[in-house]
Amino acid sequence: MKIDLGLRIKIFIVCIFVILCGQLFYSYKNYIFFKESYILTLKSKCENLGQYIKKDIEYVLDFGIPISRLIKLENTIKDVLSGVNELEYIEITDLESNILYYADHERMGRIEKGEKKSKIISTDVINNFFQAQNTDIIFPLFYNKKNEPAGYLNMRLSPQTIELQSRQILFDMITVIMTSFLITFEFLIFFAGYSIKQPIDNITEKINYSSIRLKPVKIDNSNIFRELQPV
Repeated sequence: MKIDLGLRIKIFIVCIFVILCGQLFYSYKNYIFFKESYILTLKSKCENLGQYIKKDIEYVLDFGIPISRLIKLENTIKDVLSGVNELEYIEITDLESNILYYADHERMGRIEKGEKKSKIISTDVINNFFQAQNTDIIFPLFYNKKNEPAGYLNMRLSPQTIELQSRQILFDMITVIMTSFLITFEFLIFFAGYSIKQPIDNITEKINYSSIRLKPVKIDNSNIFRELQPV
């Protein structure tokens, strides 16, 4: 059988291509799964925090104080936010999505009604909370004694934190892909070397053996060197 190096190279390329595509697909699915799971974990953590803020605000509202007249509420949400890097900002709005109190990691403030609209809460989101972004958390606030709605507590997860963690897991997956690729490459090199080097060593040994004894070379089992048969 004649050695077909072109065929060996094609087989090698096909193997690498199949393994690489499989690893890329597997890594992509894992990346999407991790990102979704990570967001759900962050939302669960922040929702627990939001429940405490909601209870504190509603406790004050039950004294009959309008939501637009709460004192230093922006300081409270700023203090809460300073210990949670996963949140980008927290805001308190009225029923018309006007921001009344706002705080992020750089600034905080009380905003006059009608001056700024919320990017999280809107008429569509009020009617259907499922339309809110996956990184947004919305808590309706109530005057519990009156059983009337008062406004909304809105929290947005930090996209920078999500992207940073997702990028880290992506780099880990790329490392796994490269490691798999190198292992496969080494295995194929070993296989090719074994399938070629062993027959060469075998025929070399037979040639040396026959040259010493001045006898014909027996190459019955060395089919890849039929060209040497007339020697």
